[in-house]
Amino acid sequence: NPQIRWWLVAERKYIKAPIGIAPFRGEQFVSRTLDISKTGAFIESQGVHHLNLGEKINLSLKLGTLQQLQLQAEVVRFQDEGEGFGVHFQEMNQQQRKILDRYLQTIH
Repeated sequence: NPQIRWWLVAERKYIKAPIGIAPFRGEQFVSRTLDISKTGAFIESQGVHHLNLGEKINLSLKLGTLQQLQLQAEVVRFQDEGEGFGVHFQEMNQQQRKILDRYLQTIH
């Protein structure tokens, strides 16, 4: 069911992009993505930082050398081995979508 498993619908691009994570409660930390799509990302965590399923977070995604995208996301899944966690982007405006789409088109 695509509504339940939304991350399987959008094409993933496997890229290790720097990302800043700022939970609404707790300490900020920096990590990197393992993959990104139009609807979300999988972020490396190595089990170091504690987030909860359903938690809302702010992200600062570095796109290339000159651009950063500020997004809100929800934590939607965890990797069993503590490798990382999946997020679903929330409330993206048209400009944010355009920037992300353009960036994803440049990745092969």
